[in-house]
Amino acid sequence: MSANRIADFAELNRLLEAYCRQKSLTNNYMMRTQVERIVQSGRLSYCCTENNLALLVEQARCQRVYYYLNDLSEPLLLADGTFVLEIVHRAGGFPLAESDYWQRSGWSPHISRVLYEAKYDDVELYSEDCGCDVRPASSLGEVEYAVNLFNSTFDPYTGDYIEVTECESLLAMGVILIALVGGEPRAALHYDTQSGKNVLAHIVVEPELRGQGIARQLVSEFVRVCRNVNSRYSLWVRQDNSSAQNLYKKMGFRSTNKYSFSMLKL
Repeated sequence: MSANRIADFAELNRLLEAYCRQKSLTNNYMMRTQVERIVQSGRLSYCCTENNLALLVEQARCQRVYYYLNDLSEPLLLADGTFVLEIVHRAGGFPLAESDYWQRSGWSPHISRVLYEAKYDDVELYSEDCGCDVRPASSLGEVEYAVNLFNSTFDPYTGDYIEVTECESLLAMGVILIALVGGEPRAALHYDTQSGKNVLAHIVVEPELRGQGIARQLVSEFVRVCRNVNSRYSLWVRQDNSSAQNLYKKMGFRSTNKYSFSMLKL
């Protein structure tokens, strides 16, 4: 099934009017501003059947799929390539029908994550000296270090891969924190603000320095930097990453019982 490029937002709206129905099963929770950027960059295409629609977003390593399913007996067979999709659900509400639908078309289960959140007053900030200096990235080289660290550590399909072309923008926005040990960057954190929440998007400490409190110091600085009257913080973490979950719990973050389940087609 070949894909067709979406030329503008008006064309996307026509597709959504046709396929976004009252009982549609969908994983499309993108914000309008995010969709507009994707359309403007020419990275959004679609394929469809009579009742089902797949929106395809081009990424560095794969295409991310957002779907509207109205007939589970009608397969969406995508062209050759690497595809990923992610389904958000609540505890006790695993999306079995959608999972079965995509597995019948050759998709495989991949990674499960859980959403943690906290308010500023709930967070236990770390103030002990762990031998590192945490501050915002101050040069393009430091941002490039952070981006390379994130991209080489996280899953290339569901880990929110950052294009190198975004480094200058990330530097200008000041959303990268660097931890320096002996004057050299050895860990980094990337954050964003979405729907009024401060989102911890990426955090990585180089392997040989883990367990020394650097991650906790980075998270503490993220909380301080983003503090305001109604500060709220959120982050996604893999369900099999117990050490990271324990860190966030100790700092005052709590599970929201909201999960994501990703699938791959290679």
